[in-house]
This record gives sequence, structure tokens and C-alpha cells, in this order.
Amino acid sequence: RNPGTCPFLYRLLLVMAAVATRVVTAPASMAEQFQPQVEDLFPQGAKLRVTSDVGAARASAAAHGGWNPRMQQYCGQTGTLKWQSPDGLACLLQFNNGAQWLYSSDLLHEQ
Repeated sequence: RNPGTCPFLYRLLLVMAAVATRVVTAPASMAEQFQPQVEDLFPQGAKLRVTSDVGAARASAAAHGGWNPRMQQYCGQTGTLKWQSPDGLACLLQFNNGAQWLYSSDLLHEQ
């Protein structure tokens, strides 16, 4: 059907167009509050050692994608930083065998 022949569809299209053109921005002070502190983040490619405390690693994993039992074998191991979340709270490490796991940055120590 042609939207012009159905008043409901026409109004719906108008509302959708209005919503699509609006840009919502936070005040500058609020936006700054959520910016990561670059000096606190690890540099790309850094060698990072995962804590050997499996319990701590398992507990923190809930906030970063969940725990996989295979992650346990990498606790205490060193991996290369491949990616980190914009807030710096989670880091994706790649290990020598090619495996990649996401760990909380508070469990990592630079080598």
C-alpha cells in the first residue's frame, strides 16, 4: 500500500523520520566522566601476565563475558594484548598457542 492512502502509516513514517533526525548528546562534563584514562590503559601488544588466582579470575569474568573452564589453564600465563575495552576494564589476550581469552584488566600485570 502507498503510505499516502493509510493515515496511520503516514503518521508512523513522520514520527520515525523525526526520531531518526534527533541527536542526543550528554553535557560535556558528563561525557568527560566516562572517558577512559589513557595513562591507565595497557599499550597495544603489551605482554601481560594473568593472575594465578583462578577464583579471582572466575569471579571477575561475570562482568566480562563469563567464565569458560578452559580459561583456568591460562591463569598464571603471559599473553599478548590484542584488544581492550574503551573503558580499559577488559582485555583480550592471545597466548602462544593462538588461544584468545578476555580477562578483567585488574587481574593483569605487565611483564
